[in-house]
Amino acid sequence: MKGKIILILFFVFGVSFGHFSFRVGSTLSAQNVPKFNKTYSVIGNLPNTSTSIMSCSGGYVIYGETKDSNNLMKVSIIKIDTLGNLIWAKSFGRKDSNYWSIFTHGGGGASIPWGGYIGVGYIGNDTGSWGTWDKLALFRFDNNGDTIWTKIYSDTARLEGWFVKVARNNRYILGCNWFEQKTTYFYTPALTLTDSFGNRIWQKTYHAAPNHVRFLYGIDTCKDGGYVICADEMDTNNPGAEAENIVIIKTDTIGDPQWTRFITPPYYNIEGENILSLKNGGYIVCGTQGTKKKWPKNYPLLFMTKLNDTGGTVWGNTYGNPAPPLDGSAYLFTSRELPNGDIIACGFELDTLNTIIRGCILKVDSNGNQKWLRYYYKGTPSAQQDYLWDILPTTDEGYVSCGTMIGSTESTWVIKTDSMGCDTIGCNYMGMEQVKVNRLEVEVFPNPSTGRFTIAFVGTQNVEHGTVEIYNILGERVYASNYSLFTNHYSLDLSNQPNGVYFYRVVNNDGSVLGSGKLIIQK
Repeated sequence: MKGKIILILFFVFGVSFGHFSFRVGSTLSAQNVPKFNKTYSVIGNLPNTSTSIMSCSGGYVIYGETKDSNNLMKVSIIKIDTLGNLIWAKSFGRKDSNYWSIFTHGGGGASIPWGGYIGVGYIGNDTGSWGTWDKLALFRFDNNGDTIWTKIYSDTARLEGWFVKVARNNRYILGCNWFEQKTTYFYTPALTLTDSFGNRIWQKTYHAAPNHVRFLYGIDTCKDGGYVICADEMDTNNPGAEAENIVIIKTDTIGDPQWTRFITPPYYNIEGENILSLKNGGYIVCGTQGTKKKWPKNYPLLFMTKLNDTGGTVWGNTYGNPAPPLDGSAYLFTSRELPNGDIIACGFELDTLNTIIRGCILKVDSNGNQKWLRYYYKGTPSAQQDYLWDILPTTDEGYVSCGTMIGSTESTWVIKTDSMGCDTIGCNYMGMEQVKVNRLEVEVFPNPSTGRFTIAFVGTQNVEHGTVEIYNILGERVYASNYSLFTNHYSLDLSNQPNGVYFYRVVNNDGSVLGSGKLIIQK
């Protein structure tokens, strides 16, 4: 317990005691790095969405899904150059079937070292309704996006392909969700290993305990040749509580489990959306975490945690600001490791001021400390919803991320940023990485008190809205509320909390910590 408390206190205190902290950024000129923010459609104005982005010669390839004129889903694959110009766009699928890949966010497609691309999904015989068994499908493309072969796997239940990675010995590992309504398990994670031609070598399933459901949300290959999967688990006897745990399963090279770990913080509705195997050992899990125990006031936050080689927690952090309840309002979907050990991740979050979904990119160091958190729209913020599903570092030290823009229709959305997250020519963060920037002074009085405190803000330039967060000695958030700096002060009532030491953070709406410190309650 002592080690856990020290770790949590590091998270609470270690992010923001100085007023300004900078690190020299890239030696490249940020203004010379290509930046763009564009949307694409495959077939006219019909809906189109992307799930995965891959580097290629002269640009990027985006894998996803579109619809044909009969409103049936088809696989889409497009190529753009380094400036975002469309080079080619292709779609395919039988005219009488649905080809689903929309749910494979952040891992449905992968580039192949020996040339071309691989994509995973599943095929329905008619409209893909719940009354039919959808079949796992694997699609092999050449460098021009033309299909070389398609493999469709027949199983006794519905098997949905969500993720694909290139494994050792020129093989492919597929992450799937197995669904069979007549069994106890309902949804169950599954791994399928194939050879380079898509022939199945083995398939393994990873059942939860009776009356529990597991749903796969991420896979990765490991340095020892095994695999790791990330899934969410829920007790089907108590679905209304929104109680979810993250389960991590590490397997050997033939898919047999080596260990299983659960991530269960003192909050409900935690969900893992991605797992990343690190080059020097350990894993990064990202997703969402609620700050309250149940709806309708759950206030989800962006969530990331690091595990060691055996699944033990190294650190766990949340980022962003608590938002009014909205299903899927704060998620990190994909993370990537950078050469220096930093982590870049993408997702989306509800804009609490404009009540719209906006894409986000988060950069943290190897200890989980936030370097910057940026938000993105396609064009002017409006009633549309903007999601980012996948992200890659680029050779010019920037980042490219793909997702979906939902307005009057759906479009593939791709943004290219510099090293600081700027996606437009006019954007400039001075070529420096902000570790944390305090833009104003925070004073708290009286302290100690019986539980009633006043937080005063000194200097409110360019800072208008944010969050006050209170943690107890165990690192548990016991209070969070939005504030407005127009009032210059904030009244805080913790009289319902027991005597002891507490810690506060004042967080700006851009994710930076403006102030932090200690509170003492003495009644």
